Amino acid sequence: MRPQPLKTFTQRISLRHPNLHAGLPCTFIECVEPRLDAISKSVERAKAEAWSHYEMPTGHMAMLTMPNELADIFLGPAGTTESPGA
Repeated sequence: MRPQPLKTFTQRISLRHPNLHAGLPCTFIECVEPRLDAISKSVERAKAEAWSHYEMPTGHMAMLTMPNELADIFLGPAGTTESPGA
């Protein structure tokens, strides 16, 4: 792991296509230990836009602390071995 660059906190971004995800399935993965008030607006927006929402009982480094569970979320239906309708 590497330190996070300071500009990721201070540099503004400009989205050229803010609705790029429109019509596509979206997922919000919230790591809740600790729960961060700073992202509460993002959580509410994701819920308001009917994104899939997962809470993981871990900190921000879920890829290190809960890699299998995180992979299951990423794979979703693509990770199943059953045939459709089985």
